[in-house]
Amino acid sequence: MKTKKQPLIVIAGPTGVGKSQLAIDLAKKFNGYIINADSRQVYKELNIGTAKPVPDRILSPKCWEINGIPHYLYGHVSIRENYNLSDYVKEVREIIAQEKKIPFLVGGTGLYIDAIVYGFELADASEKSHKFEDKSVEELRILAGEKLSLLNQSDAYNPRRLIRLLQGGASYRVQSKRRVPAAKCLYLVLDQPEDTLNKHLADRIDLIFKQGLLEENETLRNKFPKKNLKAFQTIGYQEFDPYFAREKTLEEVKDLIYLHTKQYTRRQRTWFKRNKIAVLIPDNKKAIQLAENFLQSL
Repeated sequence: MKTKKQPLIVIAGPTGVGKSQLAIDLAKKFNGYIINADSRQVYKELNIGTAKPVPDRILSPKCWEINGIPHYLYGHVSIRENYNLSDYVKEVREIIAQEKKIPFLVGGTGLYIDAIVYGFELADASEKSHKFEDKSVEELRILAGEKLSLLNQSDAYNPRRLIRLLQGGASYRVQSKRRVPAAKCLYLVLDQPEDTLNKHLADRIDLIFKQGLLEENETLRNKFPKKNLKAFQTIGYQEFDPYFAREKTLEEVKDLIYLHTKQYTRRQRTWFKRNKIAVLIPDNKKAIQLAENFLQSL
């Protein structure tokens, strides 16, 4: 007899669109819990630049409580660790197997979300020895994952650039992908008009600078002088390299962060819009209605 698989509700969307608050509202209303699906918010040391939520209580190393809702996999990994998609998938599957409430998978990292939704099978492999030449552009992009944020729009579809990007290595590869969800899933994508979102991004960047983004970067660089740490290849941190090299002003760094964030949100939108089961929603009211209908249908 097969075990009934836990249904899943995804709340995805571009950076700064308001996913976190929507997730809390839904989890409260439908007695659920939240699992992080942002590949940078897993790191302990990256706080302000990733807009990571702040816990009300720490229930365990992998679980926080925020507004009465359990939040899993936020700030539980050091940037010294080589954390990747394979580690993430294993942890999420363990959480879903243990928890009895409805899981809300929340974030903007499309690859992490799809690996859970579609039940990707992953195999250990060193990318230094892995052969990329016979891969399609789309397969290379999937392997690159969050590293795509380091490429411009043109290079992100250039196979030679993608292969070069992948030479840094990882400890997994996507062995197989499903075309249908591995379990019953409602895949919501919260979005806004581009001009509205860009205004929110500008306000958000101003806020994180006021909260101490510069000081956070200074502290991290003093504590972790190695620049090749994967976590430093993150928007909000990588742009400070020329500032500390005295090549750019702080205002120019802010402009770079805004530019890179806008480019990243466009890539996020492209990723989610290609997903055939994703439902674009304009506001929280529509999300609540769809979630209610979904749960009643189970």
